[in-house]
Amino acid sequence: MIQEGMGRDEMRRLCDAHLEIMRESLSGGQITPEPGHPVYTLMEEHKVLKRHLEELKVYLEAIKKAPGLSSVSKEVDGTRFVAHELLEAEKHHQREEEVIFPALEKRGVTEPPEIMRQEHVELRAKKAALAEISKEPGKLSYQDWVRNIADVGNYLVKELGDHIYKEDNILYQIALQVLKEDE
Repeated sequence: MIQEGMGRDEMRRLCDAHLEIMRESLSGGQITPEPGHPVYTLMEEHKVLKRHLEELKVYLEAIKKAPGLSSVSKEVDGTRFVAHELLEAEKHHQREEEVIFPALEKRGVTEPPEIMRQEHVELRAKKAALAEISKEPGKLSYQDWVRNIADVGNYLVKELGDHIYKEDNILYQIALQVLKEDE
């Protein structure tokens, strides 16, 4: 479709819609790499990231319900911690971009890595925004701060969660099928 002129953004939108329809069928019949395999390590790192996203979701709900900043100091600290951990995950994304994506592209699998790269760029910006917003909550009115942190945080919970799902169930599965063990 890309070769026929479809834009990458439109392709991503279609992929996301397709993913929602196919979510249940994708989870069956997966190749499960052994501990020590690079894809196994990446998938384990995803589990940690998903736990952080769940924590973030809980913090955001508490922050939205709170009457003011003074009643959510634990949640603000937790959000800062999660933001830090998400920024630390850049090492994970770099390994994908420097190792897995080029290896797949060398084998002719070009669009999935390119879409994941594009998502990485967008996710990086949102992770940096979450870190910045959580750093100084008193800079804005509480309502404005809550709106900002909820917008960015909820985006990350959904989009990073979907991104992880696509990598675990599509990208890594392709890698396990087309890359040789020595690659």
